[in-house]
Amino acid sequence: MAITLDKPNAYFAITNGDGTDVIAVEPMLASRDEIDDIYTDAQVACLGIRRVTAPNAEAAATAVRAELLAEATGLPLV
Repeated sequence: MAITLDKPNAYFAITNGDGTDVIAVEPMLASRDEIDDIYTDAQVACLGIRRVTAPNAEAAATAVRAELLAEATGLPLV
């Protein structure tokens, strides 16, 4: 079974429960059922989830880590 991406550069970043770090990055899937499953699984495990657009998964994780740091420190995103 092939996975169809919603957008080629769109990812879900899964964050730990207190929202201080990214623990996984997954491609954003096209199927609404698959997206709902990701949200449900994250909610059950007390994890956060963010949508991010980036050229690759590593860049997506870096972008979300920067957002988390900015939120924690009150400093603007650079």
